[in-house]
Amino acid sequence: SDQLEQGAAVVKMIVEEAPRPEDAGIIMSAAFSPDGLLFAAGNNKGVTHVWVNNSEVKGGWKVLVKLKGHEGDVVACSWSATREEGAGPILMTAGLDKEVKWWQTKDGSIGGEWKNVSTFTAPHADHLSDCVPLTHLGTHALVTASGDKTIKVHTKTGSTHLGTWACRATLTGHTKAVLSIAPSIDFDGVLTIASASLDGSARLWTAPSALPDLATVTDTPWATVTLAGAAISQHGGDRRLAFCPTDNALLAVTSHKSVLLWERWETLEADATPETKPTDPRWEQTAELKGHGGFVNSVSWRADGALLASCDHAGQLMTWRRAAPSGEGLGRFEPFTSCVVGTTFWTCVFSSGRGVDMMAAGGFTGVPMVVA
Repeated sequence: SDQLEQGAAVVKMIVEEAPRPEDAGIIMSAAFSPDGLLFAAGNNKGVTHVWVNNSEVKGGWKVLVKLKGHEGDVVACSWSATREEGAGPILMTAGLDKEVKWWQTKDGSIGGEWKNVSTFTAPHADHLSDCVPLTHLGTHALVTASGDKTIKVHTKTGSTHLGTWACRATLTGHTKAVLSIAPSIDFDGVLTIASASLDGSARLWTAPSALPDLATVTDTPWATVTLAGAAISQHGGDRRLAFCPTDNALLAVTSHKSVLLWERWETLEADATPETKPTDPRWEQTAELKGHGGFVNSVSWRADGALLASCDHAGQLMTWRRAAPSGEGLGRFEPFTSCVVGTTFWTCVFSSGRGVDMMAAGGFTGVPMVVA
């Protein structure tokens, strides 16, 4: 179709024109800043490159700064959604070395000197595999996953945004390393974490209370659900699962050469059994998105929830658009664009801002491929 051909042409153009940065390596993690002006990509050499977008120039992305602070893979990076007046943007990076670092320019300009302004060492017994920051009603939290088979939830205890952190929960149940996590907070402030593990399973963990109250319920167990049939592959990738940003009742999970969509359904009073309370939700697989030629490594939603991106080990980048009319289910999606670049993609990500419509993928070339 014309759409598929246009998608392939855009990616091919950027692959040819993107400059290769110093200390380039396999891109392991990536994130757009909220305004879409900056793009961070962490690689397997412990380096995070920050690109800046000069939209007035064709192929105008250029390397702004190189941040070196980790030993081994940079497994996650994320931009803060807020910033203090007069201060520069804040970038978080997390490494295989269990360190979580925050970077910022002191003079407020993105062209100023970037410094590591804070470091937190995650209290895991093995390497860090993922780290996601989140905020709800003034409570800052970090969710970390590790090769030690656990997931930990930490909340900030210092008086500033980059303060000290305390572990509020350690989630156990996976029998092998946890590969990827995706947290989501509902309207009541209750945290649910989706996780994918090397043991081949995907799980959901729901907190016993709202995020601000976790410090007082450290001994209360979390509710857990295993997604039967999720079949997480052993192949790599940084975003194995992702909640739809407009509805946390819809979850995308990578499974071999497919993307599985799972929906949460509430148990009605009439359907309740002695073992199932009316409020207990159930998760059902409602769709399997097929079209990839290689193992799917990463998924990402656009901010409006209307598009889903996926990339694979064979160098294919796809987007899927919502096909169901309003009120006819969440999980009906159809292929929208597809292109094959011929190099392994490790990660893909949409821009986070609703007013900015961009997507990027990265992998073995060491150069992000931005589609606008």
